[in-house]
Amino acid sequence: MQIANLSTPIVRLPFLRHISLNPFSTSSTMCDYKFRLRNKLPINHNASGPLTDGPDFSYLDSNKPAPPGKGQLKRLLKNQQLANTVLKLNAEIQFAIDAEKRLQLEAQQETQKILDAKLKPKGDALISQRSRKLK
Repeated sequence: MQIANLSTPIVRLPFLRHISLNPFSTSSTMCDYKFRLRNKLPINHNASGPLTDGPDFSYLDSNKPAPPGKGQLKRLLKNQQLANTVLKLNAEIQFAIDAEKRLQLEAQQETQKILDAKLKPKGDALISQRSRKLK
């Protein structure tokens, strides 16, 4: 086995490809990723915030708002789609709740119909029952 010069690129040395030139085991982006997860922050720090959510510029001479940027329009569209999805799912849940109530009411009416169709008292039992209601 030959000893390579320091000027020889690592790519040309197959037995040294797995060796890292970085003495640290984690990169700064990995540390940032772990920090953001631990502190419940968004992974992409450019995804939201005052610099990305606000307008790119404003007019100093008037109160006229600046036109929305591409990122703002994209977030607005995404939020609208999310709101539509929430409304649709909410309507489905309400439909399921109403259907369950309707089924319970139909079952209760069916039970009452069966109870009403039972045999009625006759003769002395009917007379005594009517007299108890009159008293």
